[in-house]
Amino acid sequence: PGRARHKMAIEFSAQAYAKLMLHVRKHPVTPANGYLLGSVTGVEEDEPVVSVTNAVPLFHSHTLAPGLEVATQMVDGEELRIVGYYHSNERADDDSVALVSYQICDKLDQESPGAALVQVVNRRLEDPDDHALMAYGKVKSGWKRGLTVRSDDGPSMENPIALAGSAVEAGLHEGYVDFDDHFEDVVNDPRNLAVDQALSALKEA
Repeated sequence: PGRARHKMAIEFSAQAYAKLMLHVRKHPVTPANGYLLGSVTGVEEDEPVVSVTNAVPLFHSHTLAPGLEVATQMVDGEELRIVGYYHSNERADDDSVALVSYQICDKLDQESPGAALVQVVNRRLEDPDDHALMAYGKVKSGWKRGLTVRSDDGPSMENPIALAGSAVEAGLHEGYVDFDDHFEDVVNDPRNLAVDQALSALKEA
């Protein structure tokens, strides 16, 4: 089973990847994390493919259980399933996966088998052509890194990376809000519908 799992993959829509990156770019010196929404196929064949079509930003501070529970309930009510979790560390030289990431993803995998853990590798963000993601999948021995990361339109991440770059250039990260912002003021909507519209416009430009 361990060997077959090498075929695990995660594929991002350009929109979902751009939203993940807007969150990370807005909070470059604090840890940022969020949920990945979409669907999982191929679990029964032991070759899961996680298709990510949206990203919802959770926090840019310490992840506390009560806040996470409220956020999960709000996100889980949407039509898409939670199929993964992303996290970036506060230090550029820290590639380690936080214990809380494993704990959250263990629970996700129980509820949605095949769910992925995605670590943003901060030092790789300096390369504009690098998607800077390291993806992990659950195997019997624990979480194993090395999932193939690809776009929903092919093996290259070129289009998602280009959209994320355009979005940051347009300053969309400045108005991008997460659940920390929402808990401070409920007017802040972590679904970021206005950002979705702006990203759609950028894609068509």
